[in-house]
Amino acid sequence: MCLPTATSLVVLAVSVICFRGEALRTPSSNAQKRGQLRMPLQRRLRPPAQNVASGGNGAFSFLQVASKSRPGSASEGSAYGTPPVDIFGQLRVGTPPQTFNVAIDTGSSNLLLTSDDCHSVGCLAHKSYSARDSSTAKPLPSQNAGSQNADKDTMPETVLLDISTGEAEGELVMDSVCLGEQGDVCAMTGLVQMTKMTEAPFSTFPYDGILGVGMPQGSLEKRFNFIGNLAEQGALKRDRFSVWLANENDTEGSEIVFGEVAEDRLASEIQWVPVSRFDTGMWQTTMDDFSIDDTLIGLCGTVGCQAAFDTGTNAIAAPDHMIATLVSTLNIQQDCSTYDSLPTLGFSFQGSVHNLDKRDYIKRVFTNDGGVQCFHQFLPLTLAGPKKDLILLGDPFMKRYYTVFDRESLKVGLALSKHKDAPGAVGKRLGGRRGQQPQMSSVLQLDQGDAQ
Repeated sequence: MCLPTATSLVVLAVSVICFRGEALRTPSSNAQKRGQLRMPLQRRLRPPAQNVASGGNGAFSFLQVASKSRPGSASEGSAYGTPPVDIFGQLRVGTPPQTFNVAIDTGSSNLLLTSDDCHSVGCLAHKSYSARDSSTAKPLPSQNAGSQNADKDTMPETVLLDISTGEAEGELVMDSVCLGEQGDVCAMTGLVQMTKMTEAPFSTFPYDGILGVGMPQGSLEKRFNFIGNLAEQGALKRDRFSVWLANENDTEGSEIVFGEVAEDRLASEIQWVPVSRFDTGMWQTTMDDFSIDDTLIGLCGTVGCQAAFDTGTNAIAAPDHMIATLVSTLNIQQDCSTYDSLPTLGFSFQGSVHNLDKRDYIKRVFTNDGGVQCFHQFLPLTLAGPKKDLILLGDPFMKRYYTVFDRESLKVGLALSKHKDAPGAVGKRLGGRRGQQPQMSSVLQLDQGDAQ
């Protein structure tokens, strides 16, 4: 067991690294005995007027950068986050099962639930988890968090968490955790029941907790990684999950598929890119460069950039200098005077560019006086430690591209998402030099507007 024995712990992105990245690799034998589960995701939409009222673009990432009351406590950046535009699914925890709405976050690796012992203002808006009411719940004691003989009177380990601009304190518990409304895909998993939390941002969350589905190095300890626990007991057909995010024109909700790929969501073949490092706990890979109208712009130098696919960010997040360059090069004006001429914005992986149309990275908002304003969906975000200079590909990218997170191969799969109505950005094959024009790729030649 790699948990420290101190009674408090500030959880950072890489606070506990108990095993190498190769330990994640799992065999796919006995696949015929396992299944898959399609979890529908709910969405609580914010009124467009909120963007204007906030004086900004509404872009946000819950990746922790700084703590208000403990300066420097999150110098590495915390891995906890929430999905874009309040997207959440359902879990069943304990025996008998207690049902919760949880954010599905690829940028973190632990399960956090509000405890019934929490009386903070931030807790009051959420359904609470009761370990006392679950016959399968076991506290994880501070002196031996791995003990299987703890009873309900044992004092559990306490941890301190930085989540976005807020803070929470919680206790460690093991319990049965199940996917979906029927709860037929289950595993005993460590979780954090939050006993204290700040009012902001928790009181605004439309869900009861966060389910982290990131890499195991982001978990407090191996048994806190729910997806890994499912894999160990062979609960799923494949040790993978995939995300399809609906756009504003779709008549059905978003979904996450555990155990397989939803072929009916694909509008192109899948391109696979390897996970480039494991110590961040993020699903990240090497990105060649950004492109504007299919021309590389040289922001990533000769060795490329590190980019993570993050459902916990509702924007394209990157270091300040990169965002400033993108906004300037794209020539984005808030009065929408350049909207009609805005180019495509691309992200090149292994020579293949994945384009976003202007409707992907710009939100047009109509004002009360009949005018219109344009807000880009970019977020300046400067991180430190292993996450330094990390680019987060959030909501705008993941609506456009179906994303597969494969733990067997340690790769991420990208394919055009099939939507009812979507802007037509075309994937192409790019060269490796700044200013070089691309050649068409056999993998991503499909115009999404034709992929219905």
